[in-house]
This record gives sequence, C-alpha cells and structure tokens, in this order.
Amino acid sequence: MNERCNPSPATWRVHPEDVHAEVWVAPSHEAMRLRRMFPGLDAADDDRWSGRLRDLVIAPYTQLTFVSFDLQMFLFDVLHLSPIARASHLVGFFGTNLAVTTLLSWHLGPSAGSAYVALLAAWYAAVASSVRLPGWALAMGPFLAAFAFGGHAFAAHLTSPIAAWGLLVASGTVSAFGHIAEPTMPPRTALPMSWVSVPDYVRGVEGACPRTASRVVRVLRVLWNVPLGILNELWAAPRLMPYTVLRAMMARGYATDLKAELDDRRDRAWASGNPALDYVGVGGGAVLRLEGSAPRSEAA
Repeated sequence: MNERCNPSPATWRVHPEDVHAEVWVAPSHEAMRLRRMFPGLDAADDDRWSGRLRDLVIAPYTQLTFVSFDLQMFLFDVLHLSPIARASHLVGFFGTNLAVTTLLSWHLGPSAGSAYVALLAAWYAAVASSVRLPGWALAMGPFLAAFAFGGHAFAAHLTSPIAAWGLLVASGTVSAFGHIAEPTMPPRTALPMSWVSVPDYVRGVEGACPRTASRVVRVLRVLWNVPLGILNELWAAPRLMPYTVLRAMMARGYATDLKAELDDRRDRAWASGNPALDYVGVGGGAVLRLEGSAPRSEAA
C-alpha cells in the first residue's frame, strides 16, 4: 500500500523494548502530532492525566486520529473478527449517526443536522481519496442521505428529544455488546500488554491463581468495560462507520488487492497472538515513543 505522508521510521520506536513488537506501517503524521500534543501517551505511570486518557480510550492513536486509514482499518479488523461483531457495529454506528443528526436538528435546528452530515461527507470523501477508492465514497452516499432526511424527519415529529437520546444510547449499546462474540479482550481493558479472554483473566492464567478478593476486583474491571465500551463506541461511530461499509463491499468483491493486503495484516497479527493497539503490527499494549523522549516510570 502507498505509504501516505508517513514520517521517517527513525523518529519513533516501540516501548517497552522487552515486548516482542513489529511495526509494519510507519505511523502517520497525524499519529505523531497526537503523540507530540500528549507526550504522556507513551507513559505507563498513572499520575499523568494523558496516561489516564490512554487507558480510558484504550487505543488513543485510533480513537484520536481521523484520517489515518492504515491504523483505523487494521484495528477495526483485529477487533471485529466475528460476523456478529461486524453486523452489530454497522447497525449501531448507523443508529448513532442518525441519533446525532436528529438531536442536532432538534436542539439547534435543521441546519445543524445538515452541517453534521456535510462534515461526514467531506471526511469520508477525504479518507476514500487517500486510498484512491472513489467507489467507497459513493457507497456512503445512501447512508449520508438517510442520516440527513431521516434525522430531519425524526426531529420534526418529536415532541421531546428523549426518544432520540434513547436511540443514541441503544445504538452505542448494540455496538458495544457485539464484542461479546469476540474471543478476547484487548490490552488495557484487562491486562496491560496482552489480549486475554474473560475467563482466563478472571482465573488469572497469566500467573499465580488470584485470591477471591482479587477475582472480585477482576470481575468488576470487566464490568467497568461495559459503560466505558458504550462511550467509546459512541465516539467511534462517525469515524468507523465507513470502515464497516468498506468491509461489506470487500466481501462482495470490491478492491480485491487491498482486501488481500488488509487480510494478510490481520491474519499475521493474530498469528502472533498479540496484535498491536497503537500501530499496525504486533506488540499488544506496547506504545509508540519518539526518539529522544525522556524515559518515564513503567511501574503501572
């Protein structure tokens, strides 16, 4: 794939260095700008608010970048292996965007809903253009039209925005619960560096069997990922909606060469057992760090 606007690999590295990590696509300029804005994203110590941000959003270099196709597509693929997960996200993302358009139209007027849809159209066209897939941009047209006309019509028939808020929460829940079909939880949702299934995490297969109190804490941590996951899915919906559509198109023969490359990345990452979260490659929760940045405590 074309290495679009990527910085020299000499400007970054993966940390901690004792984790087996491979970076297959150099981080985008967008990802590196994010790293410069929030240097604590490479830290493991929790006394930095940016470190907390990383743990809350799980995958900050995906959640807080918007036009980095390689990383967005890679993480979407490794996080949504099952057809149930992909279908639930398509439904949930559609509902989320429809609800946002409706709420903007209700609270700020139809022009606000139209502006939101226009922003999505420009955003999706820019991402599709970056990988030279005009058909992908055109395929988003019916969805955008549904957001615009559906959102305006929904808002016009409401006497209260409660139903639209309910649609928003329900859509985020549908997306989040689609992950139940996935075999493992990603790093930072449970273990800091590796993927693990819920039963294995609670039982403590990574080391000594935890005491009952520790198991309770682990169960609570798993449950904490439910509301956190819903919030993350709501935030991700505008950004990842087109990727769900692209994968559906590829399943029907669109962009076969690109599909083969993306499939290979996903399969190689899972063959390692530890796909990366912050870059395209392997290494689990290993983080990006600019060369020359000061080392930080890794005591978390």
